[in-house]
Amino acid sequence: MSAKTVDAMVNVEPYNSIAEADGLATTIMDYSSVDTMPVFMAATPEFVAKSDDAIVAYLKAWPRRGARLQGAPKQRGRHHLRLLRLQGLLHVAETSSARRLPPSTWTPASRADLRPYMQQHADALLKEKKIGAIPDWAKALRPEFMDKARSAT
Repeated sequence: MSAKTVDAMVNVEPYNSIAEADGLATTIMDYSSVDTMPVFMAATPEFVAKSDDAIVAYLKAWPRRGARLQGAPKQRGRHHLRLLRLQGLLHVAETSSARRLPPSTWTPASRADLRPYMQQHADALLKEKKIGAIPDWAKALRPEFMDKARSAT
């Protein structure tokens, strides 16, 4: 992109905001109207097996933090910027970080359509031989932790 040899590309945040902030790109479409692209809290099976209380505590705190950030795009952007910089993306502009983060990013939910959504993508990946088998959704998707967090509040 920096050599100006790319006419169009499909990308996800934060890379499109970085490119836009650097004057290398112009966003012409947002995925959210086509695909909700869920964000997951992920952990190793070993951590999950021994850390139920920590997972539930984290999930209980997430909605409270989300509610504070929901109507505060500048604060949301600063928080996201800190996360990006921890990942080594040091040159991300705060304005692009704040502008690109939708409020839904901060609102955890157990979606009823998640398993079919994931199955559809897994089927396509399996067909293209990108994965060797369909995941065991009972092990990969664990909505019971969110259920416990909600019932404990």
